[in-house]
Amino acid sequence: MKKITDRFWLGTISGLGGNLAKIAVEQFTNKIGFSKSNGYTTAAVDFSKKI
Repeated sequence: MKKITDRFWLGTISGLGGNLAKIAVEQFTNKIGFSKSNGYTTAAVDFSKKI
């Protein structure tokens, strides 16, 4: 396997990999009933405008 030397691509690949792992864990915990939180709605609330 070739070593990644460009910082941009290294950050992009590691960020995508981290997000995939986070989503997988979130889906698994929701499926077994351990958690009912949804990261997507939590993130949407952060960006919504407060009236």
